[in-house]
Amino acid sequence: MDEVLAAVLGPGARTTGVLAGAGGATVRAVTGPGGERLVAKSAPVGSAPDLLRAARAQEAARRAGVPVPRTVAARVVGGTQVHVTEHVPGRRWSAVHPGAGDASRRVVLGALADVL
Repeated sequence: MDEVLAAVLGPGARTTGVLAGAGGATVRAVTGPGGERLVAKSAPVGSAPDLLRAARAQEAARRAGVPVPRTVAARVVGGTQVHVTEHVPGRRWSAVHPGAGDASRRVVLGALADVL
């Protein structure tokens, strides 16, 4: 994946950790070429989710004033779709709602998707 990140962001970009992997996409913590903290989602072309479409929707939401991370890059490299955003500090779902499980999380994420 670091080769793909270098093609998207430039030499020196590297994965620093895997944050999640579900629904066909992998989410990674990334250090950009200038040392900036970023987040990269990747998935094979033709698979769900469509990361390029998601990047366009996220940018449209940001321009409309919705507080979402800025898209740094969104493109396809060698059969892999990649969406890179700035890192936004926050808390994990499990820390915010320790008693709620995956089913509750899916309901909330579904409602968020409906808004977009």
